[in-house]
Amino acid sequence: MQAQRTNWSGLDCVVIEPRLPVQGLVLFCHGFGASGTDLVDLAPALVSLEPALESLGFVFPAAPLSLADQGMADGRAWWPIDMMELMEAVQSGRIRDLRHQVPPTLAAVRQQLKEVVVTACQHWQLDSSRAFLGGFSQGAMISTAVALQNDLPIAGLCILSGTLLCEVDWRTALERRLVAATKPFPVFQSHGKFDPILPYDNAEALHELLAAAGHEVEFVPFGGQHQIPQQVLQRLADWLKKHLPG
Repeated sequence: MQAQRTNWSGLDCVVIEPRLPVQGLVLFCHGFGASGTDLVDLAPALVSLEPALESLGFVFPAAPLSLADQGMADGRAWWPIDMMELMEAVQSGRIRDLRHQVPPTLAAVRQQLKEVVVTACQHWQLDSSRAFLGGFSQGAMISTAVALQNDLPIAGLCILSGTLLCEVDWRTALERRLVAATKPFPVFQSHGKFDPILPYDNAEALHELLAAAGHEVEFVPFGGQHQIPQQVLQRLADWLKKHLPG
């Protein structure tokens, strides 16, 4: 698979060209503290599991915020988080419920990522209805925000170890989409039952919210922590093939 680096809408991106005539694209966003290339290996891994995915282009944007000043030389974030609070919560086993949090920079970065999706579609001359959005952890949250809060038809949403964020805004967006009779897109969601970073119960709450709004959600729980295990990759490859635009 041929990879190249580019800058779309102010975000550095790794773009992987498909081997077959392009049928769609997948945009994956990395998690907090990871580098912009953290998820790039997902592209060949998914294609090796399901050769039909060779017709997909892949885009891996790097988040706009550098964490070099926090000791993470290559680390990036979609918005800042309180690391002290996170570590205390993990060490104490306290559940971190983020459903009422609205990061102050979320709206701006959501718009920036939407523009990357539009540019990617233009690059491959595709309609956005052929674009899958997704990510891991914080990357899953920003992808969900774009999918729900931007009027952009998509092929599907992939939430890997994400959580329910800014619940009031997401509920409002889902209700607006229902009133407008917007066709719900399919969702793939995975989460570790023993995740100490983003607890499983909150992932279930997100699953229930999306399902209640009419989205077909393939929910894949697994007996692990904050990770993407092989069993999830296989299920994700199968799901992408199932919803591959014709």
